[in-house]
Amino acid sequence: MKISIIVTVLNEEESITKLLKSLIGQTKKPDEIVIVDGGSKDGTANIVKSYQKQFWNIRFFIKKGNIACGRNYVIKKARGGIIAQTDGGCVADRYWLERITKPFLNKKVGVVAGYYKMTGKSYFQKALMPFIGVTKNKFNQNIFLPSGRSIAFRKSIWECIGGYDEKLTKAGEDTLFNYALVKSNVKIKRVEEAIVEWEVPSSYFSAMKKFFDYAKGDGESGIWKWDGINSMSHNIRVVLVILRYFAGFMLLMFSYYSWVWSFVLTVFVIIYGFWSVYKIRSSVTDWKIALWAPFIQIGADISVMAGFISGLVARTRYTLGVGYSKEAVKGLGWMGGLRIVTRGIAFVRVAILARILSPAQFGVFGIATLVLSLLEVFTETGVNIILIQDKKKKIDYYLDTAWIISIFRGFIVSVTLLFSAYYISAFFNSPESRNLIILVAFVPLIRGFINPAVVKFQKNLEFHKEFGFRLTVFAFDSGSAIILALTTHRADSLVWGLIIGAIAEVVLTHLILNPKPKFKFKFNEFKKVMNRGKWVTGAGIFNYLFREGDDMVIGRVLGEYSLGMYQMAYKISTLPISELSDVFGRVTFPVYAKIADDRQRLGRALLKTTVVVSTLVLVSGVVIYLFANEIVLIFLGEKWAEAIPVVRVLTIFGVVRGIVGIAYSPLFALGKQRYVTIITLVGIVGLFASVYPLTIRYGIVGTAWATVIGSIIMLPVSLFYIKRVLNATS
Repeated sequence: MKISIIVTVLNEEESITKLLKSLIGQTKKPDEIVIVDGGSKDGTANIVKSYQKQFWNIRFFIKKGNIACGRNYVIKKARGGIIAQTDGGCVADRYWLERITKPFLNKKVGVVAGYYKMTGKSYFQKALMPFIGVTKNKFNQNIFLPSGRSIAFRKSIWECIGGYDEKLTKAGEDTLFNYALVKSNVKIKRVEEAIVEWEVPSSYFSAMKKFFDYAKGDGESGIWKWDGINSMSHNIRVVLVILRYFAGFMLLMFSYYSWVWSFVLTVFVIIYGFWSVYKIRSSVTDWKIALWAPFIQIGADISVMAGFISGLVARTRYTLGVGYSKEAVKGLGWMGGLRIVTRGIAFVRVAILARILSPAQFGVFGIATLVLSLLEVFTETGVNIILIQDKKKKIDYYLDTAWIISIFRGFIVSVTLLFSAYYISAFFNSPESRNLIILVAFVPLIRGFINPAVVKFQKNLEFHKEFGFRLTVFAFDSGSAIILALTTHRADSLVWGLIIGAIAEVVLTHLILNPKPKFKFKFNEFKKVMNRGKWVTGAGIFNYLFREGDDMVIGRVLGEYSLGMYQMAYKISTLPISELSDVFGRVTFPVYAKIADDRQRLGRALLKTTVVVSTLVLVSGVVIYLFANEIVLIFLGEKWAEAIPVVRVLTIFGVVRGIVGIAYSPLFALGKQRYVTIITLVGIVGLFASVYPLTIRYGIVGTAWATVIGSIIMLPVSLFYIKRVLNATS
């Protein structure tokens, strides 16, 4: 049977000559050497072509893509029934091909796993070897799985298991290949003497990048258990690393209270450092090698955790279904990045402002924004959701009418605030809030002029553009609020931040977006928008009452100070949790809208998204609940200590609300706004039935428990409606 050596290369100018010479000089000559280049930008291709002219059995191809794509492509081109595979950056021992193909004399053998010998001259490289690969003393004849650097297999086996999985971003294709082999009960023969040499990364940065890539591939692969092999999967190992660092984080938090915990933390760190040296003891021949071990251990841990999380995020492409998966994954990345950056800035802003302004001042600002939100919700037309939902007509069709509706709405809200400022401040027994309500009235008037074409970012899944746009607006808002607060120490600095942010948003939408809206009103379009948006308006009103009903009761019954304390606790406890579900909701809504006609596909995507979001919000909730005391005291200061018990209760609310919110995106995508309205109405009933008596008896802690009650009774209702729409025929 013919034997083909296959090689994938990418930017291997420095090492390709050694590899080619080693393959040409094999004691057992291959029938062909087939090389595929993934798109090298150095002189790799020219070097291979020069050898191709000298040796007739060298074949060369260029195929851009990931390494799995290259492997599959070159195997298809190979003419041999036996495939011997190695990689760029390796050098084959002269007996490698002879030894790795000999077991195929036994027809039952489908795969042969050779060994890769790690090389490196520096102390760093020698210390790195036990971390990045399998050393000679760790080679186990029973569980060692082949590496892409040194493996041979029958081409029929490759065809049978479907080849290498090309969906992975960069690495991990050989892990999935091995998984398929084990699952298919393919007989694997391990030959320790079939050796290729592989030089490990020579720099710290390149090594950490390798760790990241490997862990990302493992996260994308989704392999948690090896059937038939007594070996722990890489993903389980990463989870253990995360738990290890979580334990260290807890010790760090506890050390804030007692020197005993500080001592325990110190011992923990010392033991961890010595352990990193101990586990490579068989490879240490010089104390200078041992010095590198702790630094490699910590760097590898961080890289592996980051890569693993990145891989899990990338794996969501499979949860969102075929067709829009790539855009959805990018959306999660961009919107997730936006939320992380903006909420990071928001957290810093809150921490700074909490030390400048008092709880009462935050309460006064809270009253002004509470009323603004109420009027904006009551005049919400739902035009943005309709622009995304409508797959038949482009945004341009509604643009002019939508803009006029927006301007008119902003004007109505603004005038209402101006004329009702006195009565609102009297209702809350807060004369100080009157001037802020008058000032905040200018915000909706300005926002009314925003170009409605801004929804194109979301509808067209252009999340990278929305990232830059939203971040710029948020920077104007936060930056101006902090500067003014530091200068004036007044509550109205927060309102001026809103005004400046609104101006920035209007200017940007008209500068960077096309088409530009015109003052043209079309009654038929207006009628369509209002008719389809009535349930969005209803859902918005009920959602507002559910979200802000607790604030209204506190402001009326307990006053500005308690309202400021409660709102700060609300931000600290629910923002990190709600941001997770909001990111997924914002990204999945346009994706769900595009696949809404396929209920089965939509159901699969929703189920997997629910598992991911629920896991994330639960983990976030547990962390906030356990460390509520430290979070409040460290970030806000001693004067906010009363918020600690409220933070714990509202964390429970945040988790439940995050899970309930998963249902909103598919319901909106299917045009079932009325179901969202009903779900929210049920929550309002639970909230308002309990909020007043609990607030009177237990203060703001009682108010927090009322929100928990309201959110819990929404769960079965949302489940009922999701089941109904998914079972309905499209």
